[in-house]
Amino acid sequence: MAEYLSQTEWISFVTSRDTAVCRKQPKRTEERAPASGDISLVLEDGHRPRYRAILLNISGCGLMVKADSEIPDRSLLQIELNGIGLARNAFGEVRHCTQTLGGYKIGIRLMWKTNGHPASETPMLRLASHSDYR
Repeated sequence: MAEYLSQTEWISFVTSRDTAVCRKQPKRTEERAPASGDISLVLEDGHRPRYRAILLNISGCGLMVKADSEIPDRSLLQIELNGIGLARNAFGEVRHCTQTLGGYKIGIRLMWKTNGHPASETPMLRLASHSDYR
């Protein structure tokens, strides 16, 4: 069984990034920061192939990736983050999958596993500084 990234580990990773923050859009919960790296996405049911994706940006509650294949909204995913320097996997839900030039942009909301089950709460974080997150 995979070890999952904790909410604390993710927040530490996001706030340690030395990158400019994207301006928060009105419909967004949190600010986003540009990010890059290769990650793998595996549907939680385990019956489908592994999807390769390129990380585009991150926030305290999720990430945006670009992939060659469409992944249905609300799909639950295991996210393998070794390609961006994190040794643990994350767990998330596809919030949207939008076809774009050369593939699909996929927004993923991270979820935190508690006793092996996904938790309903996600972190609330502003990327400006450690003291700004709620």
